[in-house]
Amino acid sequence: MPLYEEAQGLPKDEGISKGVLTSLALLSAEKGIEPVDVSNKHYPYNILLAHRDAERQLTAQCDELDLFIVQDDKGRVQMAVRETLYTDMNMYYIPVLPLYRLIRSRKHGESCDLLLSVCSYLLHHARIPYYRDDDSFLAYHYEMISEWLAEEVDEEEAESWSQNQQALRSSAHFGDLMHRKIYSPYHLQHFAERMEKAKPKTAFEQGSFKIAQKAFDLWQAYPDSHLTSHAMGNLPFDNYHGEEEEDDWQENTVRLDEYVHFVAETHGNLWNNLAENINCEWNERPYLQQPCLIRHYSEDTITVMDSLDFERGLFSLITDLCTLLNCLYD
Repeated sequence: MPLYEEAQGLPKDEGISKGVLTSLALLSAEKGIEPVDVSNKHYPYNILLAHRDAERQLTAQCDELDLFIVQDDKGRVQMAVRETLYTDMNMYYIPVLPLYRLIRSRKHGESCDLLLSVCSYLLHHARIPYYRDDDSFLAYHYEMISEWLAEEVDEEEAESWSQNQQALRSSAHFGDLMHRKIYSPYHLQHFAERMEKAKPKTAFEQGSFKIAQKAFDLWQAYPDSHLTSHAMGNLPFDNYHGEEEEDDWQENTVRLDEYVHFVAETHGNLWNNLAENINCEWNERPYLQQPCLIRHYSEDTITVMDSLDFERGLFSLITDLCTLLNCLYD
């Protein structure tokens, strides 16, 4: 049973129990849970017990759900569910130079066209940042490495320094070429046509087609959704926290547009140095921004439907695309 210790300033009931239990009825009907009978319990124990039991049933359904008792702008107390898509501390970095080399090899032409359409969708509609954009997270880190390589090195490090310099020049030159290619609206305009004409035969071609199908379906189902459509932090409700805590969160959060990105390569010494620098920076930040949806259960909001289905599809698509492109290194 949940413990209750009366706090100083406990608000009088005055409709709180009724509001919470009415909200719980709406939540139960939608989520298919059975609310516990608290009719013989006094306030505030009745709502504590109702909350504890509903939360237990919800987390049994899905561990991405958290249940809160909140007060809205009109002073009404009600239930709210926070749904979070847990992305973990992974780098969802899409390498573009493997695709550039595949295009240059003139192999798998249909697959290359489909992957260009996918990348164009991710750039334009999903709004995945590109590392050659000056205001992007990775542009800053590539610049930091460039400044480091501009310094004098010992003779023992000369070979590694030369390799990194060459890799940095390649990432800039060929990255700009790929950016212009991906940015062209032509690839989106002919996406559907390419899907219809594709006849995948090899395992790579079939994998490319499946990825393209995922991207095309996302585009059609969620034409206005993008990476940060539901970007929130791991603080449940903004109005529950003071400005000082909010500022701390802003400064110490790894943002979605930092760990989801287009990148030059995910192999080699340059990539190892880049990843090491990024991880060192992230180790200093305790918060992680993730797709998050908060839904209040009241009679005037229950009909407003929203979900994280787009984000689930997007992260699945990016994971499959990265896996496919990374196989080109083998």
